[in-house]
Amino acid sequence: MNNVLIIDDEELIRQGIKKRIISYELNIGTIFEGSNGIQALELLKNNKIHIALVDINIPFINGLEFIKEGIKLSRDTIFIIISGYDNFSYAQKAIEYGVFRYILKPINKNQLKETLIEALNILGEKADESDDKLNPLTKRILTEVNNNYSNCEYSLLDLAKSVGFSESYISKTLKKDIGMTFNEYLTSIRIEMAKKILMTEGKLTTVNEVAKRVGYSNQHYFSQVFKKHIGSTPSEIM
Repeated sequence: MNNVLIIDDEELIRQGIKKRIISYELNIGTIFEGSNGIQALELLKNNKIHIALVDINIPFINGLEFIKEGIKLSRDTIFIIISGYDNFSYAQKAIEYGVFRYILKPINKNQLKETLIEALNILGEKADESDDKLNPLTKRILTEVNNNYSNCEYSLLDLAKSVGFSESYISKTLKKDIGMTFNEYLTSIRIEMAKKILMTEGKLTTVNEVAKRVGYSNQHYFSQVFKKHIGSTPSEIM
């Protein structure tokens, strides 16, 4: 699952890009939004962002300066510029900073999708390399969580008992190796599985049934978490 950050000072544009991304049904997890450069840097600092879609003309810190600082914070993030400026000097700077693609507005739907697929393929290759470097304990922890995410009562304590290490040690290990806490990883697995069920089964199931199948006993809370991570309610995905 790959998290995306959309940075544009116009909410309608952010929402439009988000809806397009969701419609592509790609391996996308949480979609974050930033309306200015400072806010975007905070989001990048505090979250694992795999792909950043950046407008150049944003308040406080422009898009190019954001990317320049963002690369220092997160070297693995793939930066893509989406801008209305067909400016050669901007393109030069983008290349200098290592920007993956420079997409002009109005956004071509197929171009955005193809660019995201290319970026996801690169991330997938990096992830395969990273998996090979994970220590055996981390691999075991991830497997345990993947096998138990549907249990609504599953906790860090349960995981600690099954792998034979303390809760604090497991937390430190996960944060170091995958950049996520136990709860963040568990939530990401649950939401990704929920999205797949909603997209494949649609009206054949209900939101309440999906919530239970991915480990949520409360449908309302599940819907809140889902919208926070995906940007749409479960009903809108069905």
